[in-house]
Amino acid sequence: MFRTLLCLAVLVITMVTMVTSSDLKVGLLYRKGDPYDKAWQKIVRFAEKKLNITIITQEYGETLLDNVDACCKVIAAGAAVVVSSSTSQDTAVHADVVSPLNIPLVSVSATDPYLKNSDRDYLLRLSPPDNYQGRAIYDLLELFEWKEISIMASSDSYGMNGIAELQNMINKHYGHTVKHTLFFDRNKS
Repeated sequence: MFRTLLCLAVLVITMVTMVTSSDLKVGLLYRKGDPYDKAWQKIVRFAEKKLNITIITQEYGETLLDNVDACCKVIAAGAAVVVSSSTSQDTAVHADVVSPLNIPLVSVSATDPYLKNSDRDYLLRLSPPDNYQGRAIYDLLELFEWKEISIMASSDSYGMNGIAELQNMINKHYGHTVKHTLFFDRNKS
């Protein structure tokens, strides 16, 4: 996640150097209880102090209404671009709110391959979609000539979409057998 935060900082710096106006406002959406809250605060302080931009931070809760409300608040405050540090599910909601308004949404960590569609033209992801990981794992199977494998993945959209491409590649090319598939809940210890 630190790499993602660093990418975000580089992106903000790049945006600022491209914009000649000193009144740029960037919306930052993050979920309540985000473990990287202190890192976000440092990035915000740095950007506002050194880069002469305004960052409008908005924390949101777990409900759909919380997500929509947070988007509306940063838009109402004049954000020209919105940055989301959330899951694919939350990012989909954020994109559905800001894209029709032609406001770019920069997603720091959303990886759902089905997130990008024609209704979300203004969505920019910093992380590759999950299906890239499935292809990479398949390439490792081929490289090491592994014939039997077991798959363990989280039971959320991240895990399900990640293995969907892997299973698709295995079914398409034969020669490999999935012996076991195990799904687990990332929220339980």
